Amino acid sequence: MHDNAFDRLHELFSTAGYTRTKELAKVWEYRSPRNSQIVYLNLARPSAPWGVVIHPRVALRPFRSVPGIGVYGHRSGSNYTSFPKKLGRRSPIHYGNQLIFEDRQILLSILTILDAHVVP
Repeated sequence: MHDNAFDRLHELFSTAGYTRTKELAKVWEYRSPRNSQIVYLNLARPSAPWGVVIHPRVALRPFRSVPGIGVYGHRSGSNYTSFPKKLGRRSPIHYGNQLIFEDRQILLSILTILDAHVVP
């Protein structure tokens, strides 16, 4: 069972038109209605800061210009199945770029930026 904070984040995804396509123990996968972009909500932390993982080929520069978004490097995990793989310690593993935010409303900014980008 997940904290109400995740339910509120889910409401923001829904407000932005995103559809939850997978609900796993550690992540929820969402798809954009505008460009089919995939984003994963990391469920590891029940309180702020929260994290989302985006496709590794999405440009990070627009996110860096928004106060309240922390841009982190690659995050790998077997749950990010819509993303490409890189060589892990023993075998290839899916990966993306992690964005961190503490204010729920910042999630809407992240989704707006994602909607404006198409993965090459």
